[in-house]
Amino acid sequence: MARIFSIVFMYKGVKRSAMIAVRPTPFATEYKITMVHDDLLDELPSQKILHTSTGQFAFVNHTLDQPTLLMQVILKALEEYLAASV
Repeated sequence: MARIFSIVFMYKGVKRSAMIAVRPTPFATEYKITMVHDDLLDELPSQKILHTSTGQFAFVNHTLDQPTLLMQVILKALEEYLAASV
């Protein structure tokens, strides 16, 4: 059974929210972003984020050297949620 929670983040001066579904896999934990506005989805390389056993968070299909601002604020909101729920 997947665990679902929501995150809130600021992007370009606007408060946004997203639903996150969690799915553990043998090699990493997968987080799937849903219910984000379509304009934001177009700015993401994928709706999936992997959290590896080394502690790294990364968007699937991300090919840039540095994450975009949107990717950074989503990853930060996800990390803050997870740190608060421990």
